[in-house]
Amino acid sequence: MTFVRLLVGSIFSLILVIGCVSSSGSERNRMQAEEKRTLSVLKEQGTFEPAFLQQIKAPQAWQSFIWQSGRLRLPEIRVAVVDTGVDLSNPQLQPYLVPGANVRFPDEPPLDRMGHGTKVAGVIASVWGAFTRKVPIGQGKIMPIKVMEDGSDGHINATSAGMREAMKRKARIIVLAQGSWRQHQVLADVVAEAERRGVLVVAAVGNAKYDEQGRLLFDHPLYFPAAYPTVLAVGATTQRGQHEPSSNWGPGLDLVAPGEAIRLPFMNDLLMQNGTSFAAPQVAAVAALVWQLHPDYTPAELRQHLMQTTQSPSQKWRWDEQMGYGQLDAYQAVRSSLKPDPHEPNDSMAEASPITSDLEVAGEGKRGDPDVYEQKIDQQGWLELQVTVERSSPPLLMVVRDGQGRMFKQEWIRRKGKVNLPVGPGKVSIEMEGSDRRSTFYRLISHVRIGADAMEPNNEAIHSTPLKVKPGIKIIEGTMDHEKDQDWVELWIAEPGELNVKVQPMTPRFDPVLLHPLKGLVPISSDQGAEGESEEVHTKVGPGKYRMCIRDYDGNVADQPYQLVIQYAPGK
Repeated sequence: MTFVRLLVGSIFSLILVIGCVSSSGSERNRMQAEEKRTLSVLKEQGTFEPAFLQQIKAPQAWQSFIWQSGRLRLPEIRVAVVDTGVDLSNPQLQPYLVPGANVRFPDEPPLDRMGHGTKVAGVIASVWGAFTRKVPIGQGKIMPIKVMEDGSDGHINATSAGMREAMKRKARIIVLAQGSWRQHQVLADVVAEAERRGVLVVAAVGNAKYDEQGRLLFDHPLYFPAAYPTVLAVGATTQRGQHEPSSNWGPGLDLVAPGEAIRLPFMNDLLMQNGTSFAAPQVAAVAALVWQLHPDYTPAELRQHLMQTTQSPSQKWRWDEQMGYGQLDAYQAVRSSLKPDPHEPNDSMAEASPITSDLEVAGEGKRGDPDVYEQKIDQQGWLELQVTVERSSPPLLMVVRDGQGRMFKQEWIRRKGKVNLPVGPGKVSIEMEGSDRRSTFYRLISHVRIGADAMEPNNEAIHSTPLKVKPGIKIIEGTMDHEKDQDWVELWIAEPGELNVKVQPMTPRFDPVLLHPLKGLVPISSDQGAEGESEEVHTKVGPGKYRMCIRDYDGNVADQPYQLVIQYAPGK
């Protein structure tokens, strides 16, 4: 089964994504002194402007918003906090609250007993001027949707039900400061439903896992649902606007927001938190302001607007694996309009825009003015490209080439197109060009899927890959390259001895289960570790053939290979 950190469940857990960053003694002393000074100012003035508001340029955004919205009739935008509930009696949050729901205990109000959801709501309110201004900015409201009690009982079904409840109650934005490395169709379905119903989903990318010595235990892919292309995936930055080391990064990351030393005044206390849990609600709050000024935006257009108005980590607006398209800039988001072709100039390979797997890209193609993108492929596998053309746009020509400029694929797309191409390590270019001088507006999503291993086809016991076991250590690389993949192997042992078999994942998106007959006549499943952790069996064996099966607990595709390590020593 899946090893669950916060919940024992039949599917998998969703975990809160509060960060934890270690600091030196001098740094902690400095922060404590700063905290005391800030508390003193709070007591004297009764107001407080969190530092992260300056990082995202919220005060400037407020002035621009007030100036632009003076003669507008602003729509109410409800932001659903799908979390542990909210402190419903908090006087600083009450002006922003609308009725929510308690999915965990339906007969009770969505009251927060842990504090996590209240902090997420507090971040949203602060971006709208709480604790700083007497009059809130805009018509944003917070809808508490309680799906867990204390962070230890998070479950995919409850979160999915909470998202649907939020949509039923007319939420336009759903913010998720929770997630899991484990993909599941239930969550994918509700994310797709949100997109169809015009609801924006904003999610934290999650925090990497380190050991006690501060070493990264395994790679750092985004949590789900942040990893889905139609979810706005938010990472965290330090107080200096740099990548926050505990924040997950890589393919699918859209943008970042401050996630270090987030301070909010609640009930005469100063809360200081780290992590992507408190970066995501900043983006959701700014999205609500933008949607009030541009109510005709679709969720896809709103996502694009927020990404193209970021504070870019370089002079050029380009995607970066640790920063996405840059740090949230509330001022530019509020004052700017949507650019239909933000990647320009990208008319040739020399100016190609870098993209990555699971990233949504918007553009405008015309004949004679192609858009060129470049994607790096790290391993053997498949490149899946999905293109959607707006209904009123002319057809679009997509040309895919390898790193040497040789054409892989050429296809005309009228409304929707999807191609699968075998690829190896290197680079590919994707060129999009309209059929005439009129504008063709499109959206492109790329997805790289790992390829089959050398043992395939071995998805059934009768097709087991034979392995002659000799004294010493043998390491074999395998992959989970398709749903419900099973890698069957048959160990051939010539004489008695001691055998140790270990399945070592290279990614937390793989939760291995090892089916084996090594400790009795009846095969048993070994599933002691959590996602990203190894499964191992050690026992004495006699001569014979032993069939074993490696699979993922949920039958998911893994984004990285695994290692099958076989160690054998002959002897009585």
